[in-house]
Amino acid sequence: MATLPEIYTIQAFDAPQHTDRLREILQELKTENRISGFTTLGADDDLSSISDTLKKDDMILILLTNELEEKREQIKKSVKMLISNQPGLKVVEILVDNVIYDNDFITFPDDLRPIRNREDMDEAWNNIARSLRDMFPVKKKRKKKPFPLWIVFVVLGVLLFGGILTFILLSRTTVPDLAGMHVTDAISLLINAGLEAGERSVESHDTVEKDLVIRTEPYAGESIKKGTHVNLILSGGRGQIPVPELTGVTLDRAKSELEGAGLRVGQQRSERSNQVGQGRVIRSDPEAGREVDRGSQINLVISSGSGQVRVPELAGVTLDRARAELERAGLRVGQQRSEHSNQVGQVRVIRSDPEEGREIDRGSQINLVTSLGPSTSPTPPGGFPLPDLVLQEVSPITHHLKLPAPSQMSPDDGAVVGSGIINPLGLIRTNVSWSAVNGAVRYGLEWVALSPGQPCHQINDSHNLQKQEDIQGTTFPIRHTRITAICWRVYAVNTYGIDGHRSDWRQFRSN
Repeated sequence: MATLPEIYTIQAFDAPQHTDRLREILQELKTENRISGFTTLGADDDLSSISDTLKKDDMILILLTNELEEKREQIKKSVKMLISNQPGLKVVEILVDNVIYDNDFITFPDDLRPIRNREDMDEAWNNIARSLRDMFPVKKKRKKKPFPLWIVFVVLGVLLFGGILTFILLSRTTVPDLAGMHVTDAISLLINAGLEAGERSVESHDTVEKDLVIRTEPYAGESIKKGTHVNLILSGGRGQIPVPELTGVTLDRAKSELEGAGLRVGQQRSERSNQVGQGRVIRSDPEAGREVDRGSQINLVISSGSGQVRVPELAGVTLDRARAELERAGLRVGQQRSEHSNQVGQVRVIRSDPEEGREIDRGSQINLVTSLGPSTSPTPPGGFPLPDLVLQEVSPITHHLKLPAPSQMSPDDGAVVGSGIINPLGLIRTNVSWSAVNGAVRYGLEWVALSPGQPCHQINDSHNLQKQEDIQGTTFPIRHTRITAICWRVYAVNTYGIDGHRSDWRQFRSN
C-alpha cells in the first residue's frame, strides 16, 4: 500500500492570522486523507535533520514575508540542498507582503492577491487551500466486492490438499551432499537432516583423502523418509600396492610393469654388475614386494655391464681355438708353456691360469699350458719303461680328469610347466633334475632368465647367469617369474673340486 505524502512548513515569521489559518488547512488535508501529516519548522532550524525522512512526493511549504528578504535567500539555499538529495520533491512558497490588512497582498505561488480587509484575506487562504487540495488528491479506497462462496470451497480444498502434501513432505527429506567431508561432520549433518548413519565401508581413492566421504548410498539429492539409514563410503587413501619384481628385466619392460601396476618410473642411475646384463634392472627403490601408494615413483638401478668376465672352458681345444674363445670373452692370451700329457692331445690346452669359471677383469691375460703329447721316456733292457719322475707330469693327469656331463631328465626341453605362486613377490618354483654321474661328489647348476621366445643359443655376457654350487643330490628348485623362459644346464664336480663338462642348455617356461 502506497504511503501518503507529508508537508513540511517553514515559517519565517509569526502572525496568527496567517500561521493559524495555514495550520487549519493542513489539518483538513490530513483529515481528508490527502496527506499523512505535517511538520512545522522555524526559519532558523537545521533543515538537514529532515533529509533522511523526506520522500519523493513530500512537499516543503515556505511561509515568508517580503520584509525578510535575507532570511528568504538563506532558506532557499537550505531547501536547494534538500532538493539535490531528493529529486521530485515539491517546494511551494507563500509570500505575505506584511502582516497588516491595509495595502497587504498574498502570492501563492506568483498569484498576487491584494488584501484590503478580512474578507480578502479569507478569500486568499481559501484559494491556497483549493490549490493544495488539487496537489494532493484524496486516495480513494477500493470498494470491496462480495466474496464469492465458491472461493471458500476452493480455498478449503487447497488447504486440505496442502495439509496432506505438507504431512508427506515433512515426513521426507533430501540426502545431503557429504562428499569430501570428514566422517564425524558427515554424521552430524545426517542427524540434523533427520537421517541415521548406516554402514561404513572403505575404498581406496586417488584424490579423496583418507577418512573423507567419497559418496553415500542412497546418493546425495535423493528424497527419502526421515529416519532412513544412509551408508557412507569413506576413502582409505591411495591404494597400497606391492612393487613388482623387476630384477633382470629391460628398462622398457620395467616401465611397462610399473605402469601396469599403477606406479611410475622415478630416478634412474647406472651401476656395474657381474650378475645382471647391461641395460637391465639390478634393483628398485623401494624394493620388490614393498607396499607403496598407488601412483608412487619407483627409482631404478640399471646395469651398465659387468667389469668382470668368466674364464671360458679351454681344456682340450687347440691353441688357436683357445685364443679365439678368450678374445670373444674380452680376454687375452698371456704366457704359454707346455707339458707332457697322456690325456690331452699335442698342441691342445691342458689347463688355464686362472682356471675356467673364475670371474676376472675384462682384458686380463690368461696363461695357458699346452700339451706336448705323451711322455717319450726311454725303455730300459727288459722291456719296462723308466718312470717319469717329473711331478708336473703326474699331477695334471689326475687333477684335470673332467667328469662327463649329467643327463638332464626333467623338465623336457621346451616344456611348459605348471605354475604355483610361492611368495608375495610372485616367484614360481620349478624343480629340475638330472642323472647321477660316477665319481661326482657334488653338482653345479647354471641358469639364465630370458624373454619368452628367446632361444638359449643367444645367451651372452650381457645376460644374468645365475649359479648354484655344492648341490648334494640330483634335483634343485629354480625360482623364477612367470613372464620369463629359463635356460639351464648342469655339471658334476670330482673329488679334486674340478668342474666337469657342462650339459647342453635346456629351456622351459611356465603357463
